[in-house]
Amino acid sequence: MKKHTKIAGLCLVAVALALVSCSKQGDDCDPDDPNSSCYTDESPGCALVEAYVNTTVVIESPTTWTADKVYLFEGTVVDVKSELTIEPGTVMKFSKSSINVRPSTAGKIIAKGTAEKRIVFTSYADRSHCGNTQQDESAQPEKGDWGGLYINGGNNHSFTYCDFLYAGGHFSESHSTAVNINTKAGDAFTVDHCTFAHTYSSRGGADVSHYAFSAGFIDATPNPKNSQFTNNVFYDNDKPININPFLPVDASNKFHNPADPSQGNARNFIHMFANNHQYGNVTYGHTEVPYVITGGIFHGPREKHTITIGPNVVVKFPGPASGISVYPNIRVVNLHPTAILTSYKDDTHGGDSNGDGTATSPAAGDWMGFQIIVPAPDKNHWMTGDNILYARPH
Repeated sequence: MKKHTKIAGLCLVAVALALVSCSKQGDDCDPDDPNSSCYTDESPGCALVEAYVNTTVVIESPTTWTADKVYLFEGTVVDVKSELTIEPGTVMKFSKSSINVRPSTAGKIIAKGTAEKRIVFTSYADRSHCGNTQQDESAQPEKGDWGGLYINGGNNHSFTYCDFLYAGGHFSESHSTAVNINTKAGDAFTVDHCTFAHTYSSRGGADVSHYAFSAGFIDATPNPKNSQFTNNVFYDNDKPININPFLPVDASNKFHNPADPSQGNARNFIHMFANNHQYGNVTYGHTEVPYVITGGIFHGPREKHTITIGPNVVVKFPGPASGISVYPNIRVVNLHPTAILTSYKDDTHGGDSNGDGTATSPAAGDWMGFQIIVPAPDKNHWMTGDNILYARPH
């Protein structure tokens, strides 16, 4: 239940989900200045406050969060067990809180904003959205102020024109991501025109879970035709994205701040993890950042699908167990002549992906290589070429 309390000078919030109107905070509102106050009676999404403190909120029936108020969550977990709809223009602020969709429930989140009315998930201290709602002049938003969205089930989740800011803290089951989607094979999701920025990370290796966005699947791999991941922006994160290797990352996704192209991510790459099964053909075509594949691509002989590594694409492999292993004419990897397969330590191609400056350098044997498996008694064939760098000698 909602706690009856007063939060750092905010209006009182009653137990029975009462809505209250707070007073105007000033006439010097500048949305681009986090120190100014845009929290006024006339501002949509800012005039009314609905606050939850140190509790669990369970969405057990279809619920809509509306744009005529700002939602505040402090020390609170939101468990979504039914359909949660979030209106365009809605602002939600979090401190040590998270939103979860758990397995085996009817949980579903529909957050469809617009270009003019974006949906905002941000820090409790973020004054650039609805001003100083927590009335604490000393508070500044920081990476990891809240956990994020952990979606571990459900189907047809949709996020369009959403901003996910200052997430990634270790609260509840958020796993240091702003959004973690982990659903069953065949399930669909849409993430379009969303911004992921200022996400916390503990600076682990390539294969840990500290990413701004992560998409995996519980029991198998996805059908890429079911999901849309387009027009999203990632900046000021450590590692932007961790995704199933058979989900395409459309070229419309950007890994820099459109307002300041020099602001990217600390380790700017698309991370993918090894998987043996595939529902359809997929193309790696993004050239702004490299792909990093932990464990590699290992194609079994039963499934007839193709992976295409397109022009000027860079794919990196961290460790001698990572690489590509395929069966000819059954599981095919088409490697464009201008594409590069290389070591995770190779800063010349795709930048400093491991984020260690000049501390490490690539060397032969850094990764397994590109293997074509052929029937016995013939020997497997290892691909070589000017675009296959630092693989293990065979």
